[in-house]
Amino acid sequence: MADRWRPYRLWLADRLYAATRRASGRRILVLRHPDQLCHYNDDLLAWLRRIAPAAAGLFELRRVGFVPKDPGRYALFVPWLQDPLRERFPAAYEQVRRVQDAVRAAGGAVVNPVENLSHSIKTVASAKLRAAGVPMPEVVPVPPSRTLPAGWSFPVIAREDLRHGGPMILCRNEQELARVPWHELRAPVLAAFCDARSEDGLFRKWRYVVAGDGGAPRHLVVSRDWVVKADGRIEDEAALAEELAYTRSAQDPHRELLVRGARALGLDVVAFDYAQTRDGKLVVFEPNPFAVLWAPFNDAPRYRYQRPCVERLYATLCRFWLDRAGLVADAPALQAIRDGLPDRGAALPVTS
Repeated sequence: MADRWRPYRLWLADRLYAATRRASGRRILVLRHPDQLCHYNDDLLAWLRRIAPAAAGLFELRRVGFVPKDPGRYALFVPWLQDPLRERFPAAYEQVRRVQDAVRAAGGAVVNPVENLSHSIKTVASAKLRAAGVPMPEVVPVPPSRTLPAGWSFPVIAREDLRHGGPMILCRNEQELARVPWHELRAPVLAAFCDARSEDGLFRKWRYVVAGDGGAPRHLVVSRDWVVKADGRIEDEAALAEELAYTRSAQDPHRELLVRGARALGLDVVAFDYAQTRDGKLVVFEPNPFAVLWAPFNDAPRYRYQRPCVERLYATLCRFWLDRAGLVADAPALQAIRDGLPDRGAALPVTS
């Protein structure tokens, strides 16, 4: 005869086990690289200590090379490590993979499995995203002949495959392709060029950070240059108003598509840089699971207006990590910040 009380006993046992784990001090293990941006997310952690100190106390920060004596102590493992780890830092990858597998085997959860950080490689990401219906231009390795691949047409972009922020060279014909300084590109690829210029003749790059099924905006950069960089942004009242309209919003109009893209890449937290065509269609430039959310140069007065947006993003990420870990300390404080942070400094004048 079936035991009708068995589901309730299992439910109770699970809750007691979870409570015991919390009481015994389960934590979130974060690994950072000793050399590559070793202070990554320090600003986020400092903010969390001010806003929700109990939640901040759940994060245990370690460097690559750390070997946990008791993997069961960790409810969640989060690698804050430069992607793609396996291809760029193979020795570190092997060490981190062992830690990740030990935490998993002990019943802990994982955010951004280190093996999936390789999916940010542009040739890999492009194929996976396009297969999932997320529009990213095709990216292919540069042929040994350094000529245009069969079936391709100009214009194309020569760029890095593995790294973020490297050189980007627009080639509109064979002569420009022949002048590309290939020695400056460690893993050169060609990307199909998509002219995402807006109707006003300017170029725009949105950044949205996916976290699980949701996320939060980070910025909108308006530029006169097709290579849209923050340090080359247009800084006037119109651009400020447009960016604030985006960053103050609770979500991104392309959220569902970007979440689908994150799932196709096997990533839980990833920043997407994208543009929009004149008819409003998405064009993903690249995914970045190691996006810098607040850098020292952002402390300059000219960026103060972005602080509310960044803190809302911090709250979104922290809630996601705590939820995934099953540790919800200071959840009300984080929820309040995520849902309605006052826009302190939003009216500051923009300097040119």
